[in-house]
Amino acid sequence: MARRIIWQLPREELAGTYPEGRPRFDPFPTVTEVVMAAFCPRAAYHHILHALDPFEPWGRKGGWPRGEGYHRMICLLEQAMARGEELTWPKVDGMGTEVLGAEWDYVKPNVEEWWEKVRPERRIGVGEELFFELTVAGEVRAEGISNLHLRGKVDEIDKTKRLIVERTSKGRELALAQMKDFQLWLLHQILKGIRDEDRPEELRGEDLGSYGLILETPNEIIPVREKPEYRSRLHSALFWIRGITMTEEKSSLTVSRSVLEASRRGCQPRNMKKGCELSHFCFQRSFAHPPGEVRWRMRVELAQKWRSLRWETMWEHDLYEYRLVLMPRRELQDKGMVCQARVVERLPTPRGLEVVVELPSPEEAREVEAEARPLRGILTLLYGTLRMGLREKGEVKGVEGSRVRLLFEGVVGHRLPEQILFVSTPSALILTEEEPIYLERGTQRDVYIYTTRGTDRESRAKKGGQFALPEALFGRRRVKEG
Repeated sequence: MARRIIWQLPREELAGTYPEGRPRFDPFPTVTEVVMAAFCPRAAYHHILHALDPFEPWGRKGGWPRGEGYHRMICLLEQAMARGEELTWPKVDGMGTEVLGAEWDYVKPNVEEWWEKVRPERRIGVGEELFFELTVAGEVRAEGISNLHLRGKVDEIDKTKRLIVERTSKGRELALAQMKDFQLWLLHQILKGIRDEDRPEELRGEDLGSYGLILETPNEIIPVREKPEYRSRLHSALFWIRGITMTEEKSSLTVSRSVLEASRRGCQPRNMKKGCELSHFCFQRSFAHPPGEVRWRMRVELAQKWRSLRWETMWEHDLYEYRLVLMPRRELQDKGMVCQARVVERLPTPRGLEVVVELPSPEEAREVEAEARPLRGILTLLYGTLRMGLREKGEVKGVEGSRVRLLFEGVVGHRLPEQILFVSTPSALILTEEEPIYLERGTQRDVYIYTTRGTDRESRAKKGGQFALPEALFGRRRVKEG
C-alpha cells in the first residue's frame, strides 16, 4: 500500500521575506513535470536539476517548438470556423505563412493532415463556445494525497460539445508513449477542483467533471477515460519530484543511485523507452579527456550547485505561483505583485494585438515599463482569473502619462477578436510581476552540458581550454602562468 503523501505548502513564506537555502515548502509542480516523473525518474532528474526536456528533440534551434506553432494554427482555424468564416486549404496555407513565417514549413504537414482527417470529425459549428490556452492552477484531490496543488495549461475547452482537449502534433503511438493521456487526466483533476468564483464568468456553473476528454493528434481523436494506473503514476511521480528536489547534500548521491536503479528497470541502451529524447545524456560514452575520475568528481561537486539553483527557482518562481493561487487579490495588489489596468483601446495588427491600458497613475505606468524592460515584456492576465485564465506576455511599446501600449504577438489578436463568440472582451487587465527563471534554468542546463563534453584526441585536449579547465579544477593538472 502506498504511503500517504502530505504536500507541504508555504505558510509564513507567503507573507514574509524568504531566506536562502532549502525551502520549507514543497515545489509547485507543473503537470508536465509530473508527467516526466511518471514517465521516467531519470528524465525527471534531468529536467528538475539540468533543465533538459525529455520530450523535445535535442538540438532544434530557432522559432517556436513545432508543437506550439501547430497548436496556434489549430486555435486560429477553429476560431475562424466558430465565427462562420469560409475556409479553403489555399486560404489556410496563406494564413499559416502570415502567422508563422518560416516556421510554417515545419508545421504545415501536420496542419494539412489535421485539416483532412480531424477537422471533419470535430465539425466546429458557427457560434460554438471555445476557450483556448487557459492557465489553470489549484488543488488536486486524490486518495492518499493531501494539500497537493498543480499548475498547467489546458489546450482547449469546448463548452458547446462539453469536451476538454489535449492537442499534440505527434502521432498516436508517440503521444501515448509520452503519456499525453495522463497529462490530460491531470489537467482535468485541476479543473474539477477550481471553484465557481475562480473561473471565467462564461464557465461558471459548468460541471467540468462531467466533460469528455479527448486527445487530438493530427490524424485522429482518441477518447481518454480514467484508468487505475493514473493515480498510482501520480503517487510515484510526487515521490520522485520531492526526492530529487528537496534532498540535502549529504543524501544527494543516495537519491541519484535510486533514480538510476529505477530508470534502468524500464530503459536500457539496447531497449530504450519510446518517446525519450535524452539518450545522449543518460547513456554517455566515456572519453579519454577529461579522464573518468575528473568527470566523476566534477559531477559530484556540482550536484549540490544544481540543486541550489533549483531551490533558488523555488524561492523566486514556485513561491510566486503559490502566492498567485493562495493569496487574495487585494493582498497581492498591496504587495505590488499585481496591478489592474483599464483597457481604453484595442488595435489588431499584423503582428498580433495592441492594447492601450490606463493605470491609476503615471508612476505606476513607469513601474510597469521598468518591470517589463529586463524581461522583454510583462505577464498579463488577458481574461479570466489567476486560477483559470488566459495569461500572455505583453511587450511594452510606449508609455504616455498613465497609459501603456502593450503588444501581444502571435495569434492572440485572433483569440480576442472584436466580435467575440467564446471569450469576452476584457474591460481590465491584471499585470503581474515575473521572475526571469529562464536565466537560472539556462545556467543549470549549460553547466550540465559542459560536463558531458570530451575528446579522445590528445592534441585537441591540449589545445582546448574546455577540456583543460575541468582537469585543473577537479583533477591534478596544473595551469601554467603566462
